[in-house]
Amino acid sequence: MKTKGNIKMSDCELILTCPFFNDKEHYASSMVETDKSLYCRGEYTGCGRYIAFKAFERELISI
Repeated sequence: MKTKGNIKMSDCELILTCPFFNDKEHYASSMVETDKSLYCRGEYTGCGRYIAFKAFERELISI
C-alpha cells in the first residue's frame, strides 16, 4: 500500500483536518481508537463526518 508520511492510500482524505481524528484530548479512549481504525483508516465512506462533508461539497460546487 502506498503511503505519504503516516498517511496511507486507504486513509480518509479528511484525516489531516478531521477534529474527531486529531483531537486527542476529547477523543482518547480505546473505543474511539477502534472507530478511528475502522472509519478514518479504512471504510471512511461510512463515516458521518465524511458523508456530511461530501454532501456539502457537492452543494458548494453546484452554486
